[in-house]
Amino acid sequence: MENKQLHYLSEEKANQLLNAVKNPRHRLIIMLLLDCGLRAAECTNLKYSNFNFKDRTLHVKNVTKTNREFNRCIPIPGRLYRELGNFIHSKTGTDSIGSEAWLFPSKTDLGHLNRTTVNQLLNRAFKKLALANLEPHLLRHRFAVKQLSSGMPVHNIKNLLGQSDIRYMLKDKPIPVEELKKNVDKWSYLNSTLQRLLTKLFPKPRLSISPTSIDINLNAGGPVTFGRKEVVAQLNDLVSRKINCVIIGTIGVGKSHLLEAFEESVKDSETVKVLKLDDANELKSTLAQMLIYILKTDQQGVYEFLFPGYDHTKAVNTVSRGTILHIAKEIIKLTEKKYYTLLIDNVDQISLKSVKILDLFKDHFTIITTARAIPVARSSFIWNFEIIRLQPLKREFALQLIHKLSYGLEVNDFELYRNHIFEQTNGNPRAIAEIIERYRKEPVITNEVIRNIRHTGALPEYDCTFLVLLFLACVACLRYLNHEVQNASFRVLGGIALVFL
Repeated sequence: MENKQLHYLSEEKANQLLNAVKNPRHRLIIMLLLDCGLRAAECTNLKYSNFNFKDRTLHVKNVTKTNREFNRCIPIPGRLYRELGNFIHSKTGTDSIGSEAWLFPSKTDLGHLNRTTVNQLLNRAFKKLALANLEPHLLRHRFAVKQLSSGMPVHNIKNLLGQSDIRYMLKDKPIPVEELKKNVDKWSYLNSTLQRLLTKLFPKPRLSISPTSIDINLNAGGPVTFGRKEVVAQLNDLVSRKINCVIIGTIGVGKSHLLEAFEESVKDSETVKVLKLDDANELKSTLAQMLIYILKTDQQGVYEFLFPGYDHTKAVNTVSRGTILHIAKEIIKLTEKKYYTLLIDNVDQISLKSVKILDLFKDHFTIITTARAIPVARSSFIWNFEIIRLQPLKREFALQLIHKLSYGLEVNDFELYRNHIFEQTNGNPRAIAEIIERYRKEPVITNEVIRNIRHTGALPEYDCTFLVLLFLACVACLRYLNHEVQNASFRVLGGIALVFL
């Protein structure tokens, strides 16, 4: 068949093109050009950070011939979302992808594919359809024609395309993304009425792009402190005033995350200097490394005099030969009072030896630590500590967190789903994340599936010891009541209760 020049791409030919391409990478490139109207240069420059999978949007820095720069937000249609999900899962497996990684990496100097490669793959694909000279611009043109034929206003199309030509500039203000989403949802690339009917009767499960497989959006911005603005503000205020504090809360409420968030927030601070104790029980090695670090950063000359030619490991081993008390006192001598903030994650099972060291440190450092509960016999070091009690999330924040973590899930009744999760987790952030991860293993979350999956780890616990003892004491009294009523069974029951009591 004789090749012919292509000047216009019909919907039929666009579908034939997609069906002809089997390579997942090439298919995704064509679908981005066809479903989002991207330029070839915009497509090849995409990073994972350009995608917001929760909101199903693609953020692109406009590439034009003019000097005008602006970002545009393009809704992601359903079939492109599924294609992206399949592509990402095939690339990641169990590994994590950084948000700044290229979507289409290459061994070229740029680090990613270039426009020439896109042109070549399009021409190879269209040779199968007996057409030649297919340019990426034709797929972009197909996108614009499709939107126009569906009734979308021209100024909306201009915003989706990032078109800077004055002939398309009917409205200079940006269009809200929600309005663009509604317009994009009006059209479909299904080939026939039968396909549309089958899709309605047997909808495909929505592919979830899990945060454990791709490090985008949810993990951006450091550790999770969702719904903890007041606590974070209180913690920062205490540290600024050099007041020791202990964060107390049940397992899973986010104590460690809060500590990590604080550490991240002061990483580049000039006023707050942080030292971290990873293990409050095995203090000797940790304190030895802390002493070497202080010498290297604050008193380099002293370090070089004491440990000439020593590497870090050898210097730590040399310091570790002294007693733990001696190392602690050396640290205090070398550092200015309240100059460092000392972070200690979890002092639940702190040893008596560690308590003595922290008793020395509490007036010299600003200490921030966490605990579920501290035994009374070992709580002397926190006598002058401010206590921050971390509670489970309030219902408002818990429901917001459930919504945030549930992106990409196909749920039949979302209201039932989030209420069930809140009832099962009592607002515990860790429990919420765990039960949602369990739901991700289900292809479609029906109402029956929602009710069958439970999480009991975060439900409130009640100490019934007193009630049990009171009940046994009352039953034991029946033993003495026997003398009044002359009932032998009372004596037996009372005796049994007395034994258990």
